[in-house]
Amino acid sequence: MYLNPWDFCAGQLIVEEAGGTVTDYSGERLNLHSKEILCSNGLIHPIMKKIIAESLGRTS
Repeated sequence: MYLNPWDFCAGQLIVEEAGGTVTDYSGERLNLHSKEILCSNGLIHPIMKKIIAESLGRTS
């Protein structure tokens, strides 16, 4: 949470080049103003998104 672009850009590139998925907590594509990041191998991304939403009291 509360990240700056320099905190996640390199990691995002590495994960995506390896075939993973990187989004914000709601599943939207990251941009330079994103403050939340969710990354996974892609297969478990929907489950991780649901767990985070539930833990933060958000509906997905």
